[in-house]
Amino acid sequence: MNKREFSNLLQKKYLVLDGATGTFLQKQGMPTGVCPEQWALDNPEVLAGIHKSYADAGSDMVYSCTFGANKLKLKTFGLEKHVRQYNKRLVQLAKEAVGTKVLVAGSIGPTGQFIEPVGSLSFDEAVAIFAEQITGMLDGDVDALVIETMIDIQETRAALLAANTLCNLPVIVSLTYAEEMRTLTGTDPVTALITLQAMGADVVGTNCSTGPEGMLEIIKRQSCYATVPLMAKPNAGMPVLRDGQTVFTMTHQQFAKHIPAFMEAGVSLMGGCCGTTPDFIAQVHTHFEDKVPLKNIVQPVRAVTSRSKTVFFNPDAPPLIIGERINPTGKKTLSTELIKGKMTEVKRLANEQIQAGADILDVNVGAPQVDEKNAMKEAVLTLIRMTDLPLCIDSSDPAVIEEALKHYPGRALVNSLTAEKDKLDQLVPVIARYGAHFIFLPLDDSGIPKQSQQRAALVKKVLDICEKNHISPHQMVVDGLTMTVSADPAAARETLDTIAYCTQKLNLLTTIGLSNISFGLPERSFINSAFLAMAIENGLSSVIINPCHEATMPALLAASVLCQRDRNALRYIDRVAKLKQKTPLSGETKAPAKEPTITDCVISGDTEQLIPLLKKELQAGNSALYITNEYLIPGMQIVGEKFSCKELFLPQLMVSAETMQTAFSFLQSHFPEDSSHKLGKMLIATVKGDIHDIGKNIVALMLRNHGIDVLDLGKDVDADTILETARKEGITVVGLSALMTTTMTEMEEVIKLARKRGYNLKFVVGGAVITQEYADKIGAHEYAQDSVSAVKAVKRLLT
Repeated sequence: MNKREFSNLLQKKYLVLDGATGTFLQKQGMPTGVCPEQWALDNPEVLAGIHKSYADAGSDMVYSCTFGANKLKLKTFGLEKHVRQYNKRLVQLAKEAVGTKVLVAGSIGPTGQFIEPVGSLSFDEAVAIFAEQITGMLDGDVDALVIETMIDIQETRAALLAANTLCNLPVIVSLTYAEEMRTLTGTDPVTALITLQAMGADVVGTNCSTGPEGMLEIIKRQSCYATVPLMAKPNAGMPVLRDGQTVFTMTHQQFAKHIPAFMEAGVSLMGGCCGTTPDFIAQVHTHFEDKVPLKNIVQPVRAVTSRSKTVFFNPDAPPLIIGERINPTGKKTLSTELIKGKMTEVKRLANEQIQAGADILDVNVGAPQVDEKNAMKEAVLTLIRMTDLPLCIDSSDPAVIEEALKHYPGRALVNSLTAEKDKLDQLVPVIARYGAHFIFLPLDDSGIPKQSQQRAALVKKVLDICEKNHISPHQMVVDGLTMTVSADPAAARETLDTIAYCTQKLNLLTTIGLSNISFGLPERSFINSAFLAMAIENGLSSVIINPCHEATMPALLAASVLCQRDRNALRYIDRVAKLKQKTPLSGETKAPAKEPTITDCVISGDTEQLIPLLKKELQAGNSALYITNEYLIPGMQIVGEKFSCKELFLPQLMVSAETMQTAFSFLQSHFPEDSSHKLGKMLIATVKGDIHDIGKNIVALMLRNHGIDVLDLGKDVDADTILETARKEGITVVGLSALMTTTMTEMEEVIKLARKRGYNLKFVVGGAVITQEYADKIGAHEYAQDSVSAVKAVKRLLT
C-alpha cells in the first residue's frame, strides 16, 4: 500500500490499531531481561497468537514485534548482526498470523541514544541505523511503517528521513509526552506536528504517554493545525503495584467511554498501548465500525519551528523579523572566528538580536577561507543549544543548506531558491525532503527582472515546479527583490507591486531585504523606515533586517498599528513602555557588554570562553575548590531552577552539564590531594531486566556536576550485584532506575533484599513509569521525577 492509497483509505474509514505487545508477551511467559525480538522468534506461536487476537478483536492494522530491533538495541544482547534478518522474519510472522485483510506496520522505536548536540550519535549514523532496520522490514513485505514512542524530535526526523528515502509506504509517527505536554527534549505537540507533517509523515500522533484523559488534550491541540490524520494509542491508565505486580487498573469499559471524545477531536486511527488487551481494541472497533472520520478543515500551516517553539506567519500581526546580523560580510571579527572554527561572535550576534526582538535568526557563514559546510553545521548546533528561535539557513550552496537542514531539529526557513536552472535542480529536492519553508528570489539565469510582472511570471513558473515535487505553495516566501532607488527611481514601486501581487493574488508569503533600497543615499534610515511602512501596507509577511537598528523597529511597529496588524497596539505600547522605563531598547547605544563570568559560561554552555576565565581565576590566586563553590555549582543550580520551571529543556541542561565536566577536567590537577570537591559517594543502576539507561545517564552526569562521586553500574543490574557493590564500596545511598512497567517491580526486590540482609542503605528511585505513590509503597526514601530533583534528593540523603 503506497502513501496515496493509504490516504484514500483514511478518508473512507477509521482505522483500528492494535494494543500492547510487550506486556502481553510478558503475560505469555517472556522473562525480564531477555531480548523481546529474540524471544518472539524463539516462540513464534506465542507471537502469532497475540497478533491474531488483535485481528480477531477488530484491528485493521497490527504492529510487528520489532520495536527494539535496531542495531544499537540489539547490540545490548550481542545480536547486532541480525538486524535485517530479525525485522524481515518478525514482519513475516505478523503477516502470516493476521492474513491479507489486516495491515502490518513495521514498528520502529528509539535507538536509546541522543543525537548530537544532546548526545554523541550523529544524525547520519541515526539515519543509517533506521535505514538498516527498515530495509529488513521491506524484505518482509511490510505494509506500512510506524515510528513510535519517540522522545526526541531529532531522532524522529532521522527515522522519518530514512523511511521516506527508502520507500513510498505510509509512515505513521508517534511521540510520547510527559505531564507538561513536552517530550523529554522539550518539544510540544504542535511543534512536533508541524515539523513532522511538513517533512512527509502521513499520520502524526502520540502513544504511551498517559491514559486516555491526558492524551486527549494533546490531540485537541494538534487538531487545530493537522493537515494529516491524527492517531492515538493511550495506556490503560497509569500502572500501580498490587501484590508485588505492576498492573493497570483501567478496564476496557472505562477506556471505551473516552473513545467518542477522541473521534470528535479528530483522531482517525486509534489503538492502545501499555496495559491494553484485545478487549480494549474490541471497544475501539465497536465505536469505529461503519463510521467515516470527521474531515479536519484547517487553514494552511505557515510556520517555522525550532526544537521547542513554533513561530507563525500571521497576516494579522506585524511582519516577522528575520535578524540578518550573523553574516560575515563586512564583519572582520566574525570572519576571523569562522576561519578558526570558533562560535563566540556567532553567539554574541545571536544574543543581541534575540534581545532586540528578532523572531527568526538568519545564519550565513560564507566567507573566503571558511569551510562553509562545516562552519554551518557548527553554527546550527551552537544556536540550537542557546535559543529556541527558529533559524533561517542562508547559503548559495545547496550542499551547505542540506547539511544545515539535517542537523536542525525543526522546520527551518531556507534562504534562498531562485529560478536559475542549477539552483532548481539541486535545491528543490532538498526543500521537498525536509519540508522547509523557503525564500524565493524571482530571478533566473538571465538576471534580475526589473518589472513586477516579470517577477510574478517567475514565481508562477517555480510554483508549478514545486507542485510537481510535492512542495506546497504555502512553503514559499517571495522576496520582492529590493533594488536601490538611487540607481533606479522606479525600483521601490516594482518591489511593492511584487509584494502586493504575491500577497493578494497568489496568497503567498513575502519578505524583503530592507537595507538595499537606500544604498548610496544620505540618512539611509529615513528611506528604509518609509519603505518598510509602505511594504507593510502592501501585505509584507516578514522582513530581513538588523533588529538592533535604532529607527527600523519603531517604524515597523508603528506601521503595523496603522495597517491594523497590531491588535490594540499591544506590541507598540509594550515597546513605548520600555522606553519610558529607560529600559535599553534594541536600537539604543549600549554600554560595552560585560565580560561573561564562569557562572555565565555554565548557564549558556560556552566552553570557548570558559577555559580562559578559569585560568584567570587560578592566576588571581583562587583555588579550584573556591571556583567550584563560587561559580560552577551556582551556575548548575540556576540551570536546574530554569529546567524545573521549563525555561530550559533537556538539550540545554545537557550542554551545561557537559560544560561543567569540561571545567572539572581542567581543574582536576589543581585540587589538593588531601582535599576534594566531592560531597559524597553514591551508587546508581538500572534494575534487572531493563536495558534503558538514557535517564539514568543524565542523572549520573548531573550528580557528578554537583560534586557527588557516582559509581554507575550500568543497566540490567541484578539486586545482589547492586547491594554487594554498595557494601564493598562503603556506599550508603543507592539510586535505582526503571523505564518499563515490567521491570519497575525489581526496585522493590532490591529494597526488600537490602532489609533482609540488614544493609543500612538509603534508596532514591525514578524513571518514566515511577510515581511518588509507588516510591512510598516500596519503601524508597526519595522519589526523583527528573535529574534536577534527583540531585536535591541525593544531597538530602548524603547529609
